Amino acid sequence: MVSLRRLLPVFLPALLLLLSPLAQAVNITVRASENPVALDDSFHLVYEADSNVDGDPDFTPIEKYFDILNSSQSTNMRFVNGDYSLKKSWDLVLMARDVGAFTIPPIAFGRDRSPSIRITIRNSVTPNSTSPNGAARIPAKIFLRASVTPKTAWVQQQLILSVRLYRTVGISSATLSDPTTSDDDAIVQRLGEDRHFQERLNGILYQVIERRYVIFPQHSGKLTIHPVTFEGRINANQPRSIFDQFRITGQMKRLRSRPLQVEVKATPSNIRRQDWLPASRLTLVEDWSGERDKLKAGEPVTRTVTLVAEGQSGKLLPDLQFADIDGLKQYPDKPVTTERVKQNGLTGVKQVKVAIIPSHGGDFTLPAIELPWWNTRLNRAEVARLPAVHLHVEGAAA
Repeated sequence: MVSLRRLLPVFLPALLLLLSPLAQAVNITVRASENPVALDDSFHLVYEADSNVDGDPDFTPIEKYFDILNSSQSTNMRFVNGDYSLKKSWDLVLMARDVGAFTIPPIAFGRDRSPSIRITIRNSVTPNSTSPNGAARIPAKIFLRASVTPKTAWVQQQLILSVRLYRTVGISSATLSDPTTSDDDAIVQRLGEDRHFQERLNGILYQVIERRYVIFPQHSGKLTIHPVTFEGRINANQPRSIFDQFRITGQMKRLRSRPLQVEVKATPSNIRRQDWLPASRLTLVEDWSGERDKLKAGEPVTRTVTLVAEGQSGKLLPDLQFADIDGLKQYPDKPVTTERVKQNGLTGVKQVKVAIIPSHGGDFTLPAIELPWWNTRLNRAEVARLPAVHLHVEGAAA
């Protein structure tokens, strides 16, 4: 059995070190995995202490300029030739919110303090970027682009927003934020599924993912489409290098598209707001459940009227009006509104079924249905029209 006298020389120094925090000053260091750092790249900020610190760290000051994406803590104790050593580490994954040079002040570990560190954040490089002396920079391996058409539109006219992610690297855990605008009442809706294709830029073949949206502004003036944000890990499928402790699961990447602006024109002064309906094409069609010239008194017939508006949201389609006719009882159902989604935009559809019951025989005329609308392709006012309908009813009064 090992005697206590023989163990004391080994464990006593370590025991005294643990029980006496003031035996030696705590040395805290801080280092960044990269400096300077690209705005859209994540990086690691590592704090290390060579002995127990006085308390848990308060990383709140870091959040003034950086987002803390992840954090981890580790402790390493060693006994070598009778000497005891302790190392504690705090590893933070950070991403900057803006470009510039930022000083992270000393971090409090209870009464202990770390040194400050200055981090420089630079703009990310895009395929067309050039260095200050005019020389071309290395093309980006992943970047985001957004575009909108048209650049000038009318109130409630359809805008097509295209967001494209270009990449030559593998990605995982990817997310893309939905677009927002300066018009809080604007209708924003995604168009179908993402489209995947390849595109060559400056001699480099990129894998492209495109996501499209429609936007219907509700107010005139300058409309700003705020940047869309991509977040994901790059090179996550590549093996970890033994020389790189900072790319265990892939580097986090954040990309922002540029803000876009559209000039939204007000409704023309000679058009009433209730008659305003912009669309690239608009049609009115009708269908009958029976022959209109062989109706019988007291027997119902169904008239189905459908409004189809290309380039318009179903939410903005007006209700159709049906005039009262003596001798005909009309019972319209609740309108059914649907939307056809394609890559080139929405097509709003509103359909209403009207049950018509003649109360007696004779000839009747349903007046024409007219719907004013604005042709966005030809930039002019037009009227969609269903012609008047003549009905012949046989039989006496019901």
